[in-house]
Amino acid sequence: MLAPWECLEAVSKALVPGGILCCYVATTTQLARTVESIREFGCYAEPQPWESMIRNWHVEGLAVRPDHRMIGHTGFLVTARRLADGVEPPMRRRRPAKGAYGEDYEGPNKG
Repeated sequence: MLAPWECLEAVSKALVPGGILCCYVATTTQLARTVESIREFGCYAEPQPWESMIRNWHVEGLAVRPDHRMIGHTGFLVTARRLADGVEPPMRRRRPAKGAYGEDYEGPNKG
């Protein structure tokens, strides 16, 4: 799916509280937009993005080593748990890097 953030409303209606949303995206731009959209939607716990890396291994007797070739990037998965209606998402534990959202960002800890 090229734009999972466009389906959040439909998925959120179909997913029961406690259910897990899982999105696959191929690029960092899609990853950022997906995670930020899930956060903004407001009915999910903090999304967890992760990357999959695959490296096969050669094993023959005592000759054990990784293969010479590796798939360096296979894509990103983002998971988030659906909250019950009316439940506020927990506060994020990490602070964004200074300037991550631009100079005019009024985050949750600013007055």
